[in-house]
Amino acid sequence: SRRFCMSLRTAVALLNQTQVREKGLKSVQYFSKWLSVIASDPTNRSRFKALSSTVSTGRRLLKLCRWLGYLQEINELKKQSDPVLKQLMALQLGLSLTVDLMTDAVTLEKLKVIPEGVLHPGLAKWTDTIDLCLSVVTAAVAVIAL
Repeated sequence: SRRFCMSLRTAVALLNQTQVREKGLKSVQYFSKWLSVIASDPTNRSRFKALSSTVSTGRRLLKLCRWLGYLQEINELKKQSDPVLKQLMALQLGLSLTVDLMTDAVTLEKLKVIPEGVLHPGLAKWTDTIDLCLSVVTAAVAVIAL
């Protein structure tokens, strides 16, 4: 009974974390996308594809305004004494803000809050490219911080 309560508390604590929910939805999205590819029945293929699209929109909504959380990191950046690490952390913060703001713009366009055609058609691809750069910088920060 006590173990169950601790497991339940742990499960609730994990589910209360946005990143855990987002990763769970990502798993559902890609699994349903995979099912849409392998499904032999066109009706099921269409259903799984629609589910993947719906979950993708849900994930985007969950990540909307995530950039606000990075504003707290500015204080951590100010406290950093190592100049190389400080510059990399500043670059990481700038790239994170950029990617999240661009992703929010794309999400708002997909939700039709921003009219189609207002944003540059290549914005989503640019976002992916900047996100790749962010991954490299994040890895460098992690290695140097060790």
